[in-house]
Amino acid sequence: MAKQVKLKAEPRPTVGRSAVRKLRARGLIPAVIYGGNDKPQPLQVSARDINAMMSQASGENVLVELEIGGDGPSRTALVQEVQHSPIRGEIRHVDFHAISMDQMIQAEVPLESVGTAVGVKTFGGLLEQSLRALAIECLPVDLPDRITVDVSQLNIGDSIHVRDIQLPAGVTPKVQLDLTAFSVVAPVVEEERVATEAEAAAAGPEVITEKKEEGEAAAAAAPIFDCPRVDETAIRLIAGLGNPGPEYAATRHNIGFIVVDQLAAQFGSAWEKSAKWDALSAKCGAVLLVKPLSFMNRSGYPVFAVAQFYKIEPQQILVALDDLALPLGRLRLRARGGSGGHNGLDSVIAQFGTEEIPRLRIGVGAAPREGSADYVLSRFFDEEKPIVRSTIDRAVEALKCAIDNGLISAMNTFNKSEEI
Repeated sequence: MAKQVKLKAEPRPTVGRSAVRKLRARGLIPAVIYGGNDKPQPLQVSARDINAMMSQASGENVLVELEIGGDGPSRTALVQEVQHSPIRGEIRHVDFHAISMDQMIQAEVPLESVGTAVGVKTFGGLLEQSLRALAIECLPVDLPDRITVDVSQLNIGDSIHVRDIQLPAGVTPKVQLDLTAFSVVAPVVEEERVATEAEAAAAGPEVITEKKEEGEAAAAAAPIFDCPRVDETAIRLIAGLGNPGPEYAATRHNIGFIVVDQLAAQFGSAWEKSAKWDALSAKCGAVLLVKPLSFMNRSGYPVFAVAQFYKIEPQQILVALDDLALPLGRLRLRARGGSGGHNGLDSVIAQFGTEEIPRLRIGVGAAPREGSADYVLSRFFDEEKPIVRSTIDRAVEALKCAIDNGLISAMNTFNKSEEI
């Protein structure tokens, strides 16, 4: 079970870039505790203490007894999010979520396999892990560090679903029970066909786009946006990332939500809440739009659950998200890559176990050197709003281009530097 640790904290009297800079110079880390019936409270904790606590944590979920100011009762909290410097990796900010020891909480717990599957050991099969974390509900005292699953009896073609996992006492899953967690598949050997010289000569040079004949173009469905068509893997799911709740609705961190909201509105699609996963979904023609409701740093699980239910591959997903590294108004489409320090994308990559996930990064402007956590949760300045509106419009067109004409075409069209 998750170990509860004690941590001393002090109320943070001042906020802002200058105050945070001075705070870190004194060896302190800015933090905030929210949840429960109290308003969010800015805190400061010792960098030495928080680093020691996180280095000794055996799992991703850390229960903390916060002793604030040395006076009054302590507060029990769950570490909700830890922000690290993308360059040096040190902790820059910590979010604590206040909880009550007698009330149920929800968390994502890592799944780990134990044993060697008989199908792997005897028949050379491959063990595939489809679910890397399990969303659960339990009392804080019952919160596990991780959940281990014995896969030793799996043969080729066998699977372990959520309903088959033996959970600790007091822990219940908050996902579909028929989701696949582990499976053993037969190895596949593909023979690469070598083209003959005659075939290579006939093929000619590779081209990205091809102009359709007038009759063929008329027969084809009219594209949503006028960018060249490239035959490739079709986009079937678009996930906009953000935080739920009106307090986050117009913040920089929520521009992924804002863009997919506008895309849904253009199609006259209504958002629906499903009992199957913690997300809102809407239809954009044959493409599914998704807004996770699990908060940014836990975005991966709802997106993964939807994709597994509809049998959507990672390469068929396009994630829309904010990017501090891009100037305000700049768009960048990529077919793959790391998270770049974005907690929402990092969660998606972790759940799918691959970086081969297309993404649309939307520039929200560089954060001040100190205080990026406060910056991404801030609203756009009045002088920025005309650029923001134009950026949202172009981001929607980029998504529509990717739907109709493929990711490469959208990259060729929208990755160009534009006057903004």
